[in-house]
Amino acid sequence: MHRDPQEYLAEAESKMDVPSGIPGRRSPHTVGLAAKAALEAGALDKAAKYATEAIETAILVEAKLRRTDPGRFNLRRGIPEGYFFGNFVLGRIAVLNGDIRGAEKYLLASGNIGGGTALSSYGPNLSLALELLKNGDDQSRETVIRFIQEIRTFWKIAPTHFDTWIAAIESGKIPDFQATGSNLYN
Repeated sequence: MHRDPQEYLAEAESKMDVPSGIPGRRSPHTVGLAAKAALEAGALDKAAKYATEAIETAILVEAKLRRTDPGRFNLRRGIPEGYFFGNFVLGRIAVLNGDIRGAEKYLLASGNIGGGTALSSYGPNLSLALELLKNGDDQSRETVIRFIQEIRTFWKIAPTHFDTWIAAIESGKIPDFQATGSNLYN
């Protein structure tokens, strides 16, 4: 990260009030980004609150769009990003609290989103996967492999990157996610 965490949080919070299409609810995408910014700023209570809001709103917006606009619901109103960043932030908090199994569940939930415009292009942040590989066990490694198999369905990068990462994990190593241009800080 090359920015002041407090400035990043203030900027993210200033952009949170984008409507979601649900009365009284903000966009799950912008709230999810604010959750990530709060995490980076060390405001863990705020990060958890925003992450939960992002997930809850994504669920509501998705349900509404499934009824009113089936077929296009997943790419609209920040649903994938809200799910991803909400679960990603809650997973990072779980790691900080020593709850590796909880973090694994959040990692899998963050990868099971079907993509979104930004996530398909730039890819998901892989720092939670990296933390699980560093702090977890065999089950954590299997969870990260399942996560990689999920994100390969929507992330449009060279397929060999996924295979290289999985092979490294299966051999007990930690992949160099950054060497392939992946996201550890976005």
